[in-house]
Amino acid sequence: MTVFELPELPPPGSGIVNARTVLPDEISKGCSGRAVYVPVSTLREVWEYMAWDRREMLDYGRARGFYTPGPRSPVVEDPARPAVRIGGRWVPVSRLGAGERRRLLVAGPDGWEPAMVWLNQWGLPMSVSGWKQVFADANARCAAGQVGLRATPHVLRHSYAVVTLERDADLIRAKHCKWPAHMPRSRQMVFRKRPSSASSRCKRCIWL
Repeated sequence: MTVFELPELPPPGSGIVNARTVLPDEISKGCSGRAVYVPVSTLREVWEYMAWDRREMLDYGRARGFYTPGPRSPVVEDPARPAVRIGGRWVPVSRLGAGERRRLLVAGPDGWEPAMVWLNQWGLPMSVSGWKQVFADANARCAAGQVGLRATPHVLRHSYAVVTLERDADLIRAKHCKWPAHMPRSRQMVFRKRPSSASSRCKRCIWL
């Protein structure tokens, strides 16, 4: 996810509990873009990370010259216009693939910085292996503390579906409701028959 897909925090008192963002086709499974709803409580913590932890990582990276654009570096010169110039034409950031996004730089108030939201301790975009290690370390800490909790990156694939069900239980009764492609029909029927308990059931289920 880049800073251009990160939704703004709703204003206080707005009553909004889930903020909407859209994942572009280029980085969505099956090249099918989709809306994702982020709980405002979680989004607030992400913006705190942006204001404090990420800023420290950016300072670290700038001090070591990590963000100097190269001849082939995709750059967004104007954040208000999220597009890069490739081959003499402007290409929207939403059409960039995962590899291009990891190399993407954007002009910030203090100079160039990575467009990716999540950075590692060196101020560089997180890699797939880096994320796997984050989960491995978290699982190891839970095991050491005898906390009966374990997660993998795969589990997060369905977070958008869970939140969507929570925010609008009527979707469960919709005739053409779209379910995760590999969800067994028997599990679909559990949600269809008991819409009032969709939220609690979703929270207890981990779709593997």
